[in-house]
Amino acid sequence: FGSLLLEDYKLKIEYLTAHFDRMWKRFQIFVGIQSALFAFYFQFLFTADGKRLQPNAWLFAVLGFSSALMVAFFGAQDRYLVQRYRDAVKEAGVKLWHIHATGGGPTERYSSVGEVEPSGEGRTSKGNGHEEQRTWWERQRVRSPVEFHSTFASPTMLPAIFGYATVVLWLLTLVFFASID
Repeated sequence: FGSLLLEDYKLKIEYLTAHFDRMWKRFQIFVGIQSALFAFYFQFLFTADGKRLQPNAWLFAVLGFSSALMVAFFGAQDRYLVQRYRDAVKEAGVKLWHIHATGGGPTERYSSVGEVEPSGEGRTSKGNGHEEQRTWWERQRVRSPVEFHSTFASPTMLPAIFGYATVVLWLLTLVFFASID
């Protein structure tokens, strides 16, 4: 049974790793498409004399808005899936660790692949057996400006965050076009 759990654990880690690869490839494509659309938008924004707007420049804004909306949707969905896959890896690891621990091995707390916060996140012991709530800032784990972990925004949130930010940017350009007439 232990070898079956070990194989399950390995497969779940491979799946999570493959999902990260797919996620970042999609994000790279998004950055490329958005960069091209912004370049075309500003290239075709004004007429040759630079005094009035091109009549079809808004099409690039609509394309940019639509593709950014899709990326925000997929980015948020990717973030959700990453969390679920991490949970599955942790569950498989805990089962494997339990088999190992009951077979005479060490019984320390199990730490899953990619785990940053220990169980009981947000709580710390006062030393007298009582726990107190940790503040948001204390949970950020800032060691230096170049080494920290933030619960506010992680790299797996970036596609969704950039997608939503780009949606707002394109929306502003569409509002700009609507206000000119």
